Parts: sequence; C-alpha cells; structure tokens
Amino acid sequence: MKAKLLMIILVLGVCVHTSWAQERNITGRVVDESGEGLPGVNVILKGTTTGTTSDIEGNYKLTIPSSGGDASNTLVFSFIGLASTEEIIG
Repeated sequence: MKAKLLMIILVLGVCVHTSWAQERNITGRVVDESGEGLPGVNVILKGTTTGTTSDIEGNYKLTIPSSGGDASNTLVFSFIGLASTEEIIG
C-alpha cells in the first residue's frame, strides 16, 4: 500500500513539474544571399548548450524554455568559413 501511495505521489509530482516547465518551439530556415537553403548551420541558444543543425534545405527546429532572460532571446548561427551571426528571437 505504501509503495502504491509513493508511486502516485511521484507521478503527480512529475506531472505538476512538467506543466510548469513551459517551452516553445523555434523554427526557421537559414539561406544564403541567393535564397538557397544552407545545410549544416549550427543554431544555438546564446549562453546555453541547447542547439541544433539545419537540415539539407536549411530548415531548423529548436525547443527552448519560454523564459530566462536576455540570452534566451538570442540565437547564434555559425557555419564553417563564415562569421557567426546573432539574431534576436521575435
């Protein structure tokens, strides 16, 4: 009986915790000057290790926390041979 009660409390605790942990999905496309998609571009949330890489068509999808200060509002784009670029998430 105690084991069941403990398991129920644990499951409810996880459910409550995940409902408070709000996240948002950021999607976009990285293109060159001619509008062609760039594959393999690193897209990282500034000040974190959260990131992804653009696919063969330059598309990316990144899940980030919905709040967390100025750094959580900036994406850093980097690609071998090109200068890194920072963009504020709008």
